[in-house]
Amino acid sequence: MLRAAVASIAAQPRQPDMVVASGDLTDCGLVEEYELLRDILKPLVMPVYLLPGNHDRRENLRLVFGGDGYLPMNGEHLHYTIEDQPLRVIALDTSCPAWAMARWMRRGSIG
Repeated sequence: MLRAAVASIAAQPRQPDMVVASGDLTDCGLVEEYELLRDILKPLVMPVYLLPGNHDRRENLRLVFGGDGYLPMNGEHLHYTIEDQPLRVIALDTSCPAWAMARWMRRGSIG
């Protein structure tokens, strides 16, 4: 199903500026699953941003996708912002309590 979705996006005559894939990106959060996900997403020429769900393992997601430059490489949760697109994207890792997300935002992490 994901391969079909990627093929559909890649075949669009007007390409989106970016793709945000959210939640439960893998079944068990294994490194091999994230490597497969990377291969499946490879046909997409636009930036792809991942946001983990409760089935994802943050340390393995960082290991495979950390080199893409948008995921924080330290900390327990994977909150981040994307500032170089036509709109600001604020990605909040919902595996943490709401108070922790609010603290991250108050620290000035969202611009």
